[in-house]
Amino acid sequence: MKVYKTEKLLDSAAIYNNLGLISFDMNKLEESLKYHKKALEIRKQYLQENHPEMALSFHNLGSTYSNLGELDKATKYLTKSLEIRKNVLGDNNINTAYTYASLGNLYLDTNKTQDGLKYLLKSLEIRENILGLNHLNTIDTYYFISRAYSQLNNLKKSYDYANKGFENFLHNRDKIFVYLDDNQKKNYLSEADTKVGNFLNESMSYAVKLSKENNITAFNQVAISAIDKWLNYKGSIYDNENMIATLYNNTKDKVLKQEIEKLIDSKRQLAKIYQTLPKDDDYKSWQNKIKNIGNHSPHHLSQN
Repeated sequence: MKVYKTEKLLDSAAIYNNLGLISFDMNKLEESLKYHKKALEIRKQYLQENHPEMALSFHNLGSTYSNLGELDKATKYLTKSLEIRKNVLGDNNINTAYTYASLGNLYLDTNKTQDGLKYLLKSLEIRENILGLNHLNTIDTYYFISRAYSQLNNLKKSYDYANKGFENFLHNRDKIFVYLDDNQKKNYLSEADTKVGNFLNESMSYAVKLSKENNITAFNQVAISAIDKWLNYKGSIYDNENMIATLYNNTKDKVLKQEIEKLIDSKRQLAKIYQTLPKDDDYKSWQNKIKNIGNHSPHHLSQN
């Protein structure tokens, strides 16, 4: 009877945990915190400190405190979760990788960048090994590491990881687009806007550094690569000029013609901007021009 009661209570803890996750996704953070505290309270009564479900509660509390801005409490709970997961689940475990990433990002937020980078690199190693290069969690980790190197002012490595993340994102997009309808494609690309922004920002920052060093060859490589990948993101199936011209000349769809004209115009504007290297006081204006082109270029073509 006692075993049955314990199992039922632990089932209740799991329900509270799930309610906490749902509240978190709805951005009801105080409510999420309440549910996760309740789950931990029950688990503490019936589980040992080093149980994986205890680690889960500590992780979820840490993540919630982090989003509430209570970073000391977040660090405390995420550290406890990581200790348990390393000892019980081992280093080569996807849940351990998850806590490495959460703690790594928390350290970036508290200006402990070297510590953050160390944890994020460890998370990436595990995720690449278990999930592969093109999994969304692996791709996110590339961007986290890019952010860390950016904080350390290592613009080359920041660009390298942002570039790798974006390349893998495009590969992943092309692979799953076979199975998505138009609305799902639109939602997927909408969620990816931060990835595009990060990639363009790191590309521009590194390009400016190369221009200051008068490394024109490398500058051109980075700039052209950024343009090509950006165009791929916006509408890769029409990236070939002959295909665009053929489609434009043969279609009777006026809307499609307008979209193609916008795409061609965007490419011309980007090429024109990249012909002139920005001066130090002109960099932000230069970068904003590129972002504005991205904001006004057609999304329609990339949905087909």
